[in-house]
Amino acid sequence: MVIIHQMEKLRVIPAFKSAIILCTGILFGAEFNLPLLYTIPFFFLILCFGVYFYLYRRADFTIQILTFVVIFIIGFYRVNFTLNYLPENSIANIPDTRDRASYELIGTITELPFYDSTRIRFVLASETLVTSYDSIPVTGDVLVNIRKNIYSPEKVQPVLKPGDRISMLGKLSEGFGERNPGEFDYRRYLRLHDVYKVFYVFGYGKLKIISHENLDYFRQHILYPAKEFALNNIDRHLEGDKSAYLKGLVTGERSDISDEMKEAFINTGVMHLIAVSGLNVAYIIITITLILTLFRVPEKYRIYFMIPALIFYCFFTGAPASIVRATIMGILFLIAVNIQRKSNFYNIVGASALIILIYEPKQLFDPGFILSFCAVISMVFFYERFENIFKNQLDKLQQSGKQYLRVIVVMFLTTLAAQVGTLPITALYFGKISIISLLANLVVVPFANFALAIGFFQILTGIVSDYLSSIIAATNNILLTAQLEFIHWCASFDFAYVDFFGFNIFNTIIYFVCILLLFTSTRQKLPFRFTLIILLALSVLLVESDFKHETTITVIDVGHGNCTLIQTANGQNILVDAGTRTKTYNSSERTIIPLLKRNGIEKLDLLLISNEKNSQGGASYLIRNFKIDRIIQSVGITEDYTIDEAVSEVNITRDFVRAGDLINLGNNTSIYILSPLFDEGVVVLSFIFKTGDFSMIFAEGITDKDGKILALKYGQLLSSGILKISSHGSAESSSAEFLLETMPQISVIQSGKFNRKDLPSVEVISKLNAINSFIKRTDIEGALIFTTDGETIKPVSWR
Repeated sequence: MVIIHQMEKLRVIPAFKSAIILCTGILFGAEFNLPLLYTIPFFFLILCFGVYFYLYRRADFTIQILTFVVIFIIGFYRVNFTLNYLPENSIANIPDTRDRASYELIGTITELPFYDSTRIRFVLASETLVTSYDSIPVTGDVLVNIRKNIYSPEKVQPVLKPGDRISMLGKLSEGFGERNPGEFDYRRYLRLHDVYKVFYVFGYGKLKIISHENLDYFRQHILYPAKEFALNNIDRHLEGDKSAYLKGLVTGERSDISDEMKEAFINTGVMHLIAVSGLNVAYIIITITLILTLFRVPEKYRIYFMIPALIFYCFFTGAPASIVRATIMGILFLIAVNIQRKSNFYNIVGASALIILIYEPKQLFDPGFILSFCAVISMVFFYERFENIFKNQLDKLQQSGKQYLRVIVVMFLTTLAAQVGTLPITALYFGKISIISLLANLVVVPFANFALAIGFFQILTGIVSDYLSSIIAATNNILLTAQLEFIHWCASFDFAYVDFFGFNIFNTIIYFVCILLLFTSTRQKLPFRFTLIILLALSVLLVESDFKHETTITVIDVGHGNCTLIQTANGQNILVDAGTRTKTYNSSERTIIPLLKRNGIEKLDLLLISNEKNSQGGASYLIRNFKIDRIIQSVGITEDYTIDEAVSEVNITRDFVRAGDLINLGNNTSIYILSPLFDEGVVVLSFIFKTGDFSMIFAEGITDKDGKILALKYGQLLSSGILKISSHGSAESSSAEFLLETMPQISVIQSGKFNRKDLPSVEVISKLNAINSFIKRTDIEGALIFTTDGETIKPVSWR
């Protein structure tokens, strides 16, 4: 009966079915780029079958199949065209700026710039690119990053507005892609939003404003002034995290949200609160309805006021996927009510997806789009099933007059329904599963709704009276403070969340298959389906199990720093160096620990720390926040004395080594210490990692003079499969004598993209080319992964 009921539902939701077919076409189109001409024979064949079945079989069925084929082809070629065909003068076709060169870029600012103490960031509609050879007309959006020059006195930050036409001198580059396996792919994110390049400007003095007010009238004089007014109103009457939170609730502006606050929201599973969506649309409709009721506008004419208001608010918030979906659904619902037609939820969802994806098929790959649709569909689909399961209990609460308990139960089940449908998606993007989210949402969501309503009222009253707006804001301040305190309190528990990096595209699909099998089952078929679910789960474990016994070496991209992870064949995890740190970035916090967790590593058996500053920067954070059995350092100089403090706090075994020491790791694997050699003046830590016949030399900090000493002392012992080049490839490293003794098959250089010293140096690259060593660079390729069975070396392509 359940299956029949589901099939009946499918018959009355053509828009939903069409959306699924369109999504399928887009997915295939993103993978396969076929010229339109190739589909003509296929389409002709389908048409012949269609005519045959129309004349001799079921006409309605034939029409439906042909319709689905057409929708599939539309999706296929719509995304093909969007992804693969750009104007010839698109800035996406301009190569990145070469080392030591600069471009001049001229264009118009198209959004409100974001400011912090050291930089300005905004999107620019490019117009002209001036190189040292030519002036090129270009089109396309560019993300501009202007950083303060900390090495020279800078004037105050320039005041930039949407519509300003500006000229800048800097470097053009693609956005940073996925620099390490499993990391956020910023380049892909920008491309999904039609931004194909990033322009880096070092110093405010390299920017010049040419003219003002160059946007269309709507954006220049209505949209951005309205948004600026709302943001300024919130900033005037609220401060800190409360201001940032309300901006997220009302305007969708999240640039001011601190990392600490964002982390607390993710850990408690309430990140969705600052994604403007259906509730915002509902408040717009309610507000307009109240105003029009006061002016006694007939109901049938109210839609003509509501639809423009919803469209304006959609643009006002920056048109993220969640609000676009909610806006379209709201408009379709209003139209259905106005023409007195019964609306079907799944048809409205399907129609909104069709409109969004036909206009911009790349949205299908946007996390906001996926989460928004998964959440709204699962809330309805799974809540219906929960309601059926708990119907008797809900009816009893209704009959006994305990309405408040019924409301709490309904809210709980709604939250649970949303969690079931979005769990693998949130785990995939955030790497965490919030345990406390059900409780947090139960408390925070109602208060967030009130805060949102008051926030709207605060901004609207600010048009008339700033004093009245401040009184309303003071009331909201209490509400916002209570919410943030509760969220931080929930996030403070050790059990608030668990790190989970186990989801990927394959097992996410299996998850949804299992959930649908479970929730659409009858009692009679439940044992069979439960058995099937167990078999599917076991098949996932089997497919994703690693039965190979190889050593894996991952040279982690930590920017202009050093860090390498070695996973031995016998299961030991060794980390060499811990990257760098600045005021805003710590390699261990942002890159190394997340990568270790994504690889299922819960502890390090060994941490070796070189003497270099760019090797030690993230060590103290790593020691305090990750389990480590043993630390190895060289006798002598420590650049970062916070390491000593961290070691004493955590009480980890730390050994100091010198040349000649051997660390036996078992299974024919060992580490042989080459330096320090204090008698010869070599004070830095260098060593050979050896497994079987394979060896890799880590020579961080070894200067040209040091290299000559090591070459003379060790000779052919230095022969290696991989050489980790010292000091990011500076000209003062890698002596010819040292390279001739090592003769590495592969030379690895860790350096940051656009580093200020323009490393690696031309001299080092020339030396490596002279000995025919294959050069691998993190500034170009991101993380570098190699596997070895003790004899051969295999570079691994992980993208």
